[in-house]
Amino acid sequence: MIRILRFVSRHPWLFVALHLPLLAVAGYFMLQVKVDNNIRIWLDSSDPALRDYDALLDRFGHDVLVSVVFFGDDLFTQDFLQSLKQLGQDLKDKPEWFEGAFSAGDVYSAWEKIHKERNPDDTEQEYSRKFKKYLTDSELYTGLVTSASGNCVALNFTLTPEGNREYRHDVMDLVREKASLIAGDRTFYMVGQPVHGSELDRLSEHVKKLYSVVMFIAFLLLLYLCRSVFLALFGTVSVALTLLLVQTYAFHRGFTINAVTAAMPALLIVISLSNVIHLVIAFRQRLGGHGDVMKALEEANDHVAWPCFFNAFTTGVGFLSLIVSSLDPIRQLGELVCVGVFIAYFFCLVGVNMGISILRKGLAKTAPEKTEEEDSNPVFRGLANFAISARYLVVLAAIGVTWWGVWSIKQLNVDSNPMEFFPKGSPFRQSYGKVEKDFTGLSPFSLQIHSETSLRDPENLRKIEWIQNFLRSDPQLKGRVADSVSAVDFIKETNRTARGGGPFNSFIPNNPEVLNQIFEEMPTALKNQMEKSFLSADEHWGRIAVQSYTLSSSEYDILLSRVDEWMTENFPEFEAKSIGIVPLINNTQETILRGQIESFSLAGGIIAIVFLFLLRNPFAMVVYMLSCIFPIMVTLATMFWLKISLNASTSTIACVAIGIAVDDCIHFYYRYKTGLRKFLDRREAIRYSLDHAGRAIYFSSVINIIGFSTLFFSGFMPTIYFGGLLAVTMTVALISVLILLPAAILVFGIDRINVKRLKAKAEKESAELPGKEVPENA
Repeated sequence: MIRILRFVSRHPWLFVALHLPLLAVAGYFMLQVKVDNNIRIWLDSSDPALRDYDALLDRFGHDVLVSVVFFGDDLFTQDFLQSLKQLGQDLKDKPEWFEGAFSAGDVYSAWEKIHKERNPDDTEQEYSRKFKKYLTDSELYTGLVTSASGNCVALNFTLTPEGNREYRHDVMDLVREKASLIAGDRTFYMVGQPVHGSELDRLSEHVKKLYSVVMFIAFLLLLYLCRSVFLALFGTVSVALTLLLVQTYAFHRGFTINAVTAAMPALLIVISLSNVIHLVIAFRQRLGGHGDVMKALEEANDHVAWPCFFNAFTTGVGFLSLIVSSLDPIRQLGELVCVGVFIAYFFCLVGVNMGISILRKGLAKTAPEKTEEEDSNPVFRGLANFAISARYLVVLAAIGVTWWGVWSIKQLNVDSNPMEFFPKGSPFRQSYGKVEKDFTGLSPFSLQIHSETSLRDPENLRKIEWIQNFLRSDPQLKGRVADSVSAVDFIKETNRTARGGGPFNSFIPNNPEVLNQIFEEMPTALKNQMEKSFLSADEHWGRIAVQSYTLSSSEYDILLSRVDEWMTENFPEFEAKSIGIVPLINNTQETILRGQIESFSLAGGIIAIVFLFLLRNPFAMVVYMLSCIFPIMVTLATMFWLKISLNASTSTIACVAIGIAVDDCIHFYYRYKTGLRKFLDRREAIRYSLDHAGRAIYFSSVINIIGFSTLFFSGFMPTIYFGGLLAVTMTVALISVLILLPAAILVFGIDRINVKRLKAKAEKESAELPGKEVPENA
């Protein structure tokens, strides 16, 4: 790499010419990367339950349901109900997007024909009143197209896989526009998995807008360090090129931007800037005194190239370890950032070399007056003196904090609640809360039942009815299950309508002949829906669609365990299984912790090997590793005390943190090693290291903290937690490398033997060469 940088410094304009078309091509491909937060990307692809879910969809059709729920005082007028039915028909006229649509307006059309025959003289107000009572008395339609109180009605539609994946944004805009036209003064909300994904898409796009803020802050910081507008621009453009190239890589790999990978650019910006900052500061330190720009650049390259390479390697390992995760977004984040850190290593160092070489005449005029040795920083020298004098107190405090961290981590919850991903005051979360409070639960799953005998038999139908009654009334499920629908509800509704309405006419007849007659007289639309979604063609497979409230994964675990336990105890003759998004997400939580333990172990092991290679001392490697792990312990403990659970986003914190926290330790080590050879004394080596590397470590940490803190404005709580916790990690890592690591080196006797060897070697060389002086500390 050093040879490449020397070539770049001699021929900077050649590389400028190569960069221009690269920027254009990468910029084009970056625009092709799509945003996709489809619910399936959050599922464990290795979970056998996913195969069961796909088999359920093949048997009963897709369950990507969206509800448009209207609230108001005049929801049952003939005009509004007909408008609602027409809206459903408009959606069905686009079969490439919509599989079907069903609303209170469709029910009204069928009910109106029967009612007019029986009560031809009723006024329109009577029609509205009676139809409202008809709906709210129905076990089928309550929670499906109206609430029990009748204060809302709904249009439900399902999307095709293409409509949900490729055109979700257009679908939501189309439905929202059409619903607005018929709503008038009424309030309406759209809810469902695709709406949830669409909101995540919007937030992912919003996060992208924050990157320009980070880049501007980075430019200002580089301007302060470089003392040159154009050199700061070279550094900023190098960072931008890194982002464009990684986005190009993402496009060719078929990756999409989602709520997790949306954090990737912020990570790469701060990692890329670290390379730029270390090279710029090293260059200006060496420029002082003689003002020879090219010589100072060459020396800075020699000093920075290897530490930055090891930083890229350890950071890349930290992120690459995420590929053991079972979740695609986490794996993609790990792969993209791993690729990005090596691209950043190359292009940022090349970009700074180009800028310095082109601007060398102007930079020579801004050379510091002091040489590197004269440019002592009292702040960092003071920190070094504090670490040396209070070393035992510092190490004891670190041990105490570590113990506190271990205790806190043991209490950490692995839990997730989809609604808690959004701020409490956000319109999206408020709309979901309103619909769940007044209409129905919005977390669906299915209880699939298989029987050796036909599920159309009256006995089996009553067993299914018994199961549904259990779901509605069981004390352990209260507040967890809102409602359920099965083939039984279609039969009971047909029987109720045929008998003139009223709740007492909603039952399963004992006589098989009467039951067969109900099947024959069932309206075509209801019969098709029942046979498509709730009863298989061979009548041996049935489905109970359960609407649960939005809960945490631990609450879902209680719900599913209770249902499975009760079914096994009461209906062993049925092969019953809970299938759907809720069980899948619940299973995913169990794999998150296991995957992150594996990822952290893999990353920590490889980074330990790197330290062992650099230090050539297993005990020293342990001390350096502990100084890197210390910030992670504090961060995970902070999660516990702030009641932040491990989920798909925050679970990556440990692996990401160890990959980034190790960077400053490596830069400290290289300066410390130079100090040992120079002074033959560990205390002086520590002072020298912090005096000369402290500034670069400080500024790179500051830009990390600022960059991660911008994620506070993402509007997506896991991303906010991710950015905030990484900012905490970098703050503690800065303290660790500036105070804890120097103190630990002295307390645990690291490099004591090396100093003795270096002194003996210096004395031997002094004896052989009388003119050579041994350092005073020897």
